[in-house]
Amino acid sequence: MFARSKRSGDITSDDDTGSRGYAPPPVARAPVPPPPAPRGGLQEPAIKPSIISDAVTFVGELSSKGALHIDGSATGTIEAESITVGPSGRLEGNVRCGTLHVKGRFSGTAVCDELIIAEAAWVEGSLTYRTILAQRGARVLGEFAVAGADAGA
Repeated sequence: MFARSKRSGDITSDDDTGSRGYAPPPVARAPVPPPPAPRGGLQEPAIKPSIISDAVTFVGELSSKGALHIDGSATGTIEAESITVGPSGRLEGNVRCGTLHVKGRFSGTAVCDELIIAEAAWVEGSLTYRTILAQRGARVLGEFAVAGADAGA
């Protein structure tokens, strides 16, 4: 674009207009709007689910703000946003969660908002829930209670 002329020190442009130090006017660009705010205020990043695979046996206390999927065996006290016991999974102990979805085996005490029992599931114990869905063929044994029923809710 710029080339030295035959005289030393002079710089000319390729178009030989002879103008020095000329800069084109800045191009006006429309401002980029900020991304829309998520509904309901600030949104936290999604939490990845935790998985206890079929080759794992867990014994102890577990707490998660996200989802927990159990295909192996878990025994203990578990608190999570949602818990799914897969078809090959076994869960025994005390559970507190938003959603408990049992496809395999559960025995113990559970307090949850939503209880879903699949057709091949085996559930035994004391379960407290707000809503329940038990599919035909599910095996259930124990005490089932609607949350807040004692308080007149």
